[in-house]
Amino acid sequence: MNDASRRIRLSIALALWLGAVAGVAAQDATPSRGLGAVRFEGIDRALADQLRLALSLTRLNKSQREKISEARLGFLLRRTEAEARRALQPLGYYSAQIAVTTQVRDGRSEVLVRIDPGASVRVGTLALGIDGAAESDRAVQRALGRFRPGVGALFRDAEYESGKRAIDRVLAE
Repeated sequence: MNDASRRIRLSIALALWLGAVAGVAAQDATPSRGLGAVRFEGIDRALADQLRLALSLTRLNKSQREKISEARLGFLLRRTEAEARRALQPLGYYSAQIAVTTQVRDGRSEVLVRIDPGASVRVGTLALGIDGAAESDRAVQRALGRFRPGVGALFRDAEYESGKRAIDRVLAE
């Protein structure tokens, strides 16, 4: 590759990068004086309450919301989609569609998080087994019988991990 080709490619790459940076920063061209409301659309109140606990943006206190810089707000906005996705997964939602938009109202940036959680994941089949001497142990068999989530139940990470720990405890005895 000659120097002219290298310069052209570098110029194109720089132009694309600058365009991407400008696009992220240009959701609303009016500068804000802090963070206003953060609203959720497309999910019920219980799920929205769970997300409020998980998002960096919604955990800011009043003083932090009033004094937040544009750069910090932009950083938190860029993280919001991934944080929401991670918060929904342990609740059984692994294919959520999430869109985050901002709008300046009364001088403050207001955030709308639109979520289509998708279908919740349910347990289709469950095959638990123990090989070896523990296979015939009644306590182990009881633990296997109480394992949750069961077939047809909503798959929740916490319940699944709890079921594994219960079996581990019985096996450790």
